[in-house]
Amino acid sequence: MEWLKKLFGRNQTTVEVQQKSSNKEVPSVDASESEEDAPWGVEALRGKGKEYDWGEGMMIYGNGKEQILFNTETKELWKMVDENGRLVGFTKKDVDYESVGKLEHSGDAYAMETCYGGIGRYWDFKDGICVLCWTLYPDGRYFADSDGFGMEDNDEVEVYAIIDRHMHVLIPFQSMTESEMRENCRKAREMLR
Repeated sequence: MEWLKKLFGRNQTTVEVQQKSSNKEVPSVDASESEEDAPWGVEALRGKGKEYDWGEGMMIYGNGKEQILFNTETKELWKMVDENGRLVGFTKKDVDYESVGKLEHSGDAYAMETCYGGIGRYWDFKDGICVLCWTLYPDGRYFADSDGFGMEDNDEVEVYAIIDRHMHVLIPFQSMTESEMRENCRKAREMLR
């Protein structure tokens, strides 16, 4: 988090990095009021880790395991995953454990950890929503060495959630087929109206 604090120069106002994790204080990041005082917005975050455009003015920044979602229009920041791979931008209410409990290798969901790559997007932001993908367990080839030794006989285990441009979870993480995803996107758009 220190790398974000160093980005924003003098004459500071506070923009909260919203973190939903229980029993942790929500940290804040200082941000300049005007572009003349210090770099601001996406430009200030560039070069401080990997960056990806998720559409509709939403960017994701990563530095190691840490992932921060940034709304370039409202200047809101949300830490989704901390530097240790823990999901801090989500709570247990953001996971449908009835669905997840039926999956093989669902331990990361109960631990709220991203041991296998973090949170990604399945579909970019469109019409104010985005489908997130969380890999709970990789396919068996992940464990194989160059000779194929150690490979496991399993498919990748992923769960999906739908969020809006303010990091509100509209549809919690759960197992979904692509047709279920489309239907859940329709429901999520209805929620935003």
